[in-house]
Amino acid sequence: MYMSFNVVINSETNVSTNDAGGNSNNNTYAIDWSFMDDCEYDVTFAFRGSYDSWQGTGAISQSDMMGIELRGLGAISNTYNAGSEPKASGSNFLGVTHMRTQYHVSANGGAKEVVFAAMSDNAPVRFKARPQSNTFDVRLLSENYDLSARPPIFYTLVLHFKKIDHY
Repeated sequence: MYMSFNVVINSETNVSTNDAGGNSNNNTYAIDWSFMDDCEYDVTFAFRGSYDSWQGTGAISQSDMMGIELRGLGAISNTYNAGSEPKASGSNFLGVTHMRTQYHVSANGGAKEVVFAAMSDNAPVRFKARPQSNTFDVRLLSENYDLSARPPIFYTLVLHFKKIDHY
């Protein structure tokens, strides 16, 4: 039977900001995962975040992508890192977002940068079981996989868990 769950994560309702400056690039969130069955899930996501107000030219000066990593879920996924040595190390990487300039039609004009990803923009990540830890971190990454120096001010991340039934 098809069963799925959405978990909505709002950057303003985090447990604690891991950066003392209030940066949204590494926030901790809490949830009780017991509403989900302990089985495999395909996880996709949607993301929307904004940078500046409607001021300025809207010229995008950063990379046109930002990575999203989930740490501390306690769920093993089918994502691995390739590197300089022949080994397969597990990864917490969920996928990438895109940036675009959105223009405001008004007397003053202006633009702002919008970061987004649709549910279909990244391949699903298979979790071997439901997440186990009731707190986890959402990390927003630069193109070098470092914490983004310029993350969106506010964001909403929607995780979609699709239950995998094995017959």
